[in-house]
Amino acid sequence: MTISRMEMIAAAVTKVQSGDEFKTKMQKKSFKARVKVLVAQKRLAKEFDAEMDRLNENYNVWTDGPQYLEKHYGGMVEDAAKGDEWN
Repeated sequence: MTISRMEMIAAAVTKVQSGDEFKTKMQKKSFKARVKVLVAQKRLAKEFDAEMDRLNENYNVWTDGPQYLEKHYGGMVEDAAKGDEWN
């Protein structure tokens, strides 16, 4: 009685997959893969939060009023201030 090639392969696969060593090996690989995914997700979430914090900054606010006036209006502010001192 000859065994076909496909029957031999099926028997080998069944033998390998039915062993406890195979299940343990696959569980370890699965665990390692999950850990890698979780680490990557955590890193990406941290990078995303940092980027959102950076984008939340208001770049349109000018914190130094006198410097803003001097830069954009120059001497006109001083002239207006002198006119306000008459009273």
